[in-house]
Amino acid sequence: LSQWDSLQQLVTNPLVPMRPDNSERNEFMDIEGEYSILLGKAMLGLHQRNGNLVTSALSEARESVMSSLSVAARENYSRAYPFVLKLHCLREIEDASRSLTAPRVDHNTLLKPQESFSELTNFWNWNDRLDGTGTDITASIPIINIRLTLSRLAFELELEASLWLTLGKKARKGGLYNIASNSLAHAQSIYERLQNKTKHNSSEDFQSFISEVRLQSAKIKYSTGESTLALQMIEEDDTQMFLNKNETDLQIHVKKLKDDGTLKQFARNILQSIEWMVEGGLKSGSEVMARYRLIQKLLPDWERAHFRFAKYIDSIMESRIN
Repeated sequence: LSQWDSLQQLVTNPLVPMRPDNSERNEFMDIEGEYSILLGKAMLGLHQRNGNLVTSALSEARESVMSSLSVAARENYSRAYPFVLKLHCLREIEDASRSLTAPRVDHNTLLKPQESFSELTNFWNWNDRLDGTGTDITASIPIINIRLTLSRLAFELELEASLWLTLGKKARKGGLYNIASNSLAHAQSIYERLQNKTKHNSSEDFQSFISEVRLQSAKIKYSTGESTLALQMIEEDDTQMFLNKNETDLQIHVKKLKDDGTLKQFARNILQSIEWMVEGGLKSGSEVMARYRLIQKLLPDWERAHFRFAKYIDSIMESRIN
């Protein structure tokens, strides 16, 4: 995105002209190439804050996609779905363009502060839209890539870091571990840079984010056979100390974790480590029970922990009966 001059030359290259109205598609370019060029032109328009360029590029791109969609839809849904995703991406660019091409204003002179780009994403239901793609990582990647581009154009580093984390999670669940590792590294790097440069982000936000990145990275290690390293990454040094504390001292430390905003993440790490320890046969019986009961004390209303504890007890009872 920093090579705007190169992008300008590409989208205005006379060797790859856009097809005129009501004519056949350019012989030098297939649907993917035409879509990519028009997408680049729209991004260039956002960078230049040129609303007319963005609108014309999106209109041409939508027309190009719709013509291919009408053909693919006659065959089956699987053939049509990639074109639906392209329309989805164009819609999100269109939503963002209203904010990114608006004239810059002096916020100090406004009686009512304008909404930030990250706040607008809640209005656009970005999370629900992404959930609608299901667990298919190949469907999620194009959408997240578009959002990463938009967040950079809006200079929303925190949003960009969050998107990299989301991509890392989805890639891990889809078995694309290289993409997941790279995405998580990007997320951590951006958030650490943001934390060092500004005081806007609280220590609570930072610790929660970094802990989530570490947990996702540990899950990748575990999935690729590095179970010992995975456990070392999330097994907190404080876990054993918490197990040995009396009720009064435990509540004091629980309050400290709540104040730091790290209680839920600390409990998640313990729960995940328990599951891996049981699967690997590293701990069993009373040691596992004690850790489950510790989580119940930390988060008494956490349904997931109660469910996993019940499953563990059920597995023990079943093994004894058999």
